[in-house]
Amino acid sequence: MSSIKRDKSDLFCLIQQDAKNTCEEDVSSIDILENKILRFKNIEDLFIFNLVDDLDQKKLNINFYNLFLKYISSNTNALKFLEADLLATFTRDPACKNHYDPILFFKGYKALQLHRLGHWLWNKKEYFSALATQSLISELYQVDIHPSCVIGKGIMIDHATRVVIGERVLIGDNISLLHSVTIIAPKVEDLIVIEDNVLISAGASIIGNINIKKGAKVGAGSLVIENVSEGSTVVGVPSRQL
Repeated sequence: MSSIKRDKSDLFCLIQQDAKNTCEEDVSSIDILENKILRFKNIEDLFIFNLVDDLDQKKLNINFYNLFLKYISSNTNALKFLEADLLATFTRDPACKNHYDPILFFKGYKALQLHRLGHWLWNKKEYFSALATQSLISELYQVDIHPSCVIGKGIMIDHATRVVIGERVLIGDNISLLHSVTIIAPKVEDLIVIEDNVLISAGASIIGNINIKKGAKVGAGSLVIENVSEGSTVVGVPSRQL
């Protein structure tokens, strides 16, 4: 895999240094961090092991490790998306204290990266494996994202419980989603487009044929059934612009 040469990337060094610092401060963490972070020689293997570990425990006849390895090897942007999402989470989530936290503990981050695997399988028309991956993500992390959904980079899904994203949804870059968000295009002709730098707060629902423009904010518990203009904030049921 050509990208293996990037084994001393800045992010990889930050992840391992945070793990070393934790081991010095809390001896109870040593065994776990040695196994999950410090023994790896490159960031690709570190990501793959940790992201597919929960899936492999389900004992399905699907080799998720090899699938994820092929996904990263055959997509020049795959590793960039993994790293961008991690940095977005580290930067935007005040609960994230270490660069390894999303990889080990944050189910929103894990679910999103495994969705990216499922989306790759979906585009290859390997629908069974894509849907099996979606089903396991939903079971493990309470996050249900249809594998056809297109999601950009630099995404933070905070807490993530009860996040539902259906078919015919296009999500841009640098999006922040909180828990209990529902994004559904109920009719075959519907399409939801969420442009870059949008915040969707806890409990919000976006349902219909909708375009949410760049930099918009959707308030907690809001029901969005109409387009949202660039840079605006909408709240309420149904939502209205402030």
